[in-house]
This record gives sequence, structure tokens and C-alpha cells, in this order.
Amino acid sequence: MKKIIPIKCIFLVVVIAVYCLIGAYSETAVKGAGLYDVGFPDIKAEAYILIDLNSGAVLAEKNADKKMAPASVTKIMTAAVALSKAKPDMIMTANASAINKIGYDYVRAGIVEGEELTMNDLLHALLITSANEAANIIAQNIAPSGKIEDFVDMMNSLSIEMGCTSTHFQNTFGYDHDEHYTTARDLARITSYTKKNFPVFNEIVIMDSYTLPETNKHKSNEWLKLPATNKLLGVDSVLYDKITGVKTGLTNNAGHCLVSSAIDNKGLELIAVVLKTDMQNNVFEESKKLLEFGYSNFAYQIIETSEQLFNEYNVVDANEAQKITIITDGELHYLLPKDESSWNIDTKVFFDEGQLIAPITKNTQLGRIEYYVSDKYIGEIKLVAANDVDISFFASVRNKAIAFWKGDLLKKILRITIYIIVGFILLLILLRIFFRGIRRSRRRKNGRKNRYRIDNL
Repeated sequence: MKKIIPIKCIFLVVVIAVYCLIGAYSETAVKGAGLYDVGFPDIKAEAYILIDLNSGAVLAEKNADKKMAPASVTKIMTAAVALSKAKPDMIMTANASAINKIGYDYVRAGIVEGEELTMNDLLHALLITSANEAANIIAQNIAPSGKIEDFVDMMNSLSIEMGCTSTHFQNTFGYDHDEHYTTARDLARITSYTKKNFPVFNEIVIMDSYTLPETNKHKSNEWLKLPATNKLLGVDSVLYDKITGVKTGLTNNAGHCLVSSAIDNKGLELIAVVLKTDMQNNVFEESKKLLEFGYSNFAYQIIETSEQLFNEYNVVDANEAQKITIITDGELHYLLPKDESSWNIDTKVFFDEGQLIAPITKNTQLGRIEYYVSDKYIGEIKLVAANDVDISFFASVRNKAIAFWKGDLLKKILRITIYIIVGFILLLILLRIFFRGIRRSRRRKNGRKNRYRIDNL
């Protein structure tokens, strides 16, 4: 006797299968390896992104567009606005309200009311040890109104200029607020912009400690040494040369966050953003793992080199049927997977064979090739003539005749001819007037003579 499988069991199997498919799809949806299929780094953080500083190419990402609390990573933007509006040697004075707005459980450098420091010193305290009062002091001294809120508006304006699409700041140092959020992708943009535009920023974020100088309120030996919060600084790796920054963050809502960067001996600098890990060690371990994933799988590759043969063509009006050889001019390098099978490069050729009319001079640009990775433009190479092509005798004579007919010489001849004709006509008119005057004069003389004769008769 056959057993009939209950409908409920079938339904349950279908539900489980659909659930598994959805789960697999969701994992793929939130995880990505940027433009290339090179696998995924094993990162447990809620969100991350890895980009190339130079090109901005995304090498790996997960939940990169999810709005999240940035904690003290906010201070990268605070520094960016400060450096865009003032010089590092600007003297700034600490206001009581700037200090008092910082909660007692937040990190401070120990700056007191009325203390005078350069912006450079405040940036060191801000970025190395994450001193929160330094952010507000900078804000009050740079905002024309002296209001922190106006400086925050400047932060939001600059983030838009940087291309951020899901970022809004509510304060200068990163305490949790419903309207204070960003994304891993936007943080990568902010960090890239700041590192590219402000050398002082790069000098500061690689320091493992800092001691503030003597001020009007503190002697030099009264300051405590400010240790760096970025524990990746100085951590060795066989895949890159050194860590080049950048900034940590921690609040109850944001969890442990880190924006880090590293550079290898070939000059490749990567930026890793890791948001919301459960433990402090995890954020450093996962950031290092993400950076090493980048250096393990990617390198700058030569896509095209100079003097590569493109094609050979016949040329209209060429002497003795000479042909033109078209070659590439220039080299194109781009960050790509070390595995060439994952490059996924497309090209668009802009070349018109109909333009090949003699004479053509060597090295003349006749076209170009554009290169794309997953529809993203990454560069182009010129197509140039590799040799001269002379024009035939008959074509040369023909062209000279046409040029004469259409050219400036013919226009000059026509213009001169018109001037001569007009001048000749004017001369005829003047001569006619002149001779008519002479005839009239002779008539008057003859008339007087005749009257004289009549009177004497």
C-alpha cells in the first residue's frame, strides 16, 4: 500500500526551499566584491567597504549604503572642514561652552577655558587621541558666527560637495543622534577627499602619540601624553608596508568603528571602512583582514602599452598606394584583480577609416580607445599614425587648384580686381567731369568772342 505524502509536508518543504533561496539571495545582495568577482573577505562587521584611494574603485563591500552611526569617525569630516577654512597655525581660544557640551564619559585632552592653541595642535588632539572638546573649539573658532551649529552646517555642505548621498551630521565629534548618520561608502569618500587634499591630515593620522605644547594655561610638563586610539598603527603585514591612518570610533549605538588605510611598496594605497563590530579587537582584526584581502587580490595592471599595432589601412590619394599603420600611443594602468580572468574589461573604439586622406604625418592622432570595467570609464589610449603618407602628384595639383579657387589668394585677386574696376569707373567719372568743365569753359570763351565781334559790326 502506497503512502500518501501529506499536503502539509509538501508545503513545509516548499517553504523551507524558498527560505533558503531567499537567504542565499540576501547574502549575495548585501555582500559584494566591488567591480570584480574575486570572492569575499570573511568580515563579520555590520557594514564595510574597501576602495583604492587613487581611482576610487570599490574592491569589496557589504551593506555599504546602509545608514549607520559613525561615532568619532565623524572627526574626519570635522578636520576636513577645518583645513578647508583655516591654516594650521591659526590661534584658537577655548570657550567654556565648547568644553561643557562634552559629556564627562567622553574622551578629553584636558583643555581648559581661555586656553590658546593652534589649530594644528587641536587637530592632533582630535585625530590621534580623539579629544572631543577639540572638535567644538575648532568649530567655534572657524564658524563666522562662533556657533557650533553653523560649523555643523558647513560639514553637511562639504559632504554634499564630496558626493555623499546618505550623510547628515548633527554634531562635530560623533555622539549618537537620530539625525547623525552616514554610510561606509560615504565615509570612504570623505576620507579619500581629505587624504588627497590635505597633507597635514596625513601627517597627523600616522602618529602613535602626541603631547600638547606649553600654552597660556599649561606648562609643557603638565600635559599628559596623548596615545593614538588606532591600534593598527605599527602592526606589521607581509602584504603592505605600513598603516597610513585613519580614525577610530565608539559609541553604544555605533559599536566599534574604524576607518583605516595602508600603502604598499608600489604606492598602492587602500582605504578600509569597518562599521559596527562587537569588540574592540574585532574592529582592528577585521580592518587588517579587509586591507590584506585587497593587497592579496589586487594590483595595478598594465591594460595597454604604447606602439601596439591597431591596424593597417589604405589611404585615399596616397602616393604609390602607400598604406598607413595605426598604433597605440601611451600606457594605461588600472587597479585590477591579479587573476586576469576576472578583469571584465570592455572597450569602445572611436576611429573613422574615411578620414584617411593623404597627406598624413607620423604621430597624428586619428582616433582613440576608451576602456570600461563593468560600464565604469577607467581611461583611454590614443590611436596615432606610425608613419608618414605622402600625397600623389595629381592629387596635390588638384588640391592646390581647389585651394586656390576656395582660398584666400583667389579672394585677394577678386578683391583687387573689384578695386581696380571701381577705381577705373571713378576715374572715368572724374575725367568726364573734368573734360565737361573744360568744354563749358571753352564755350563761355567762344561766346564772349562772338559777342565782341557782333558788337563791333
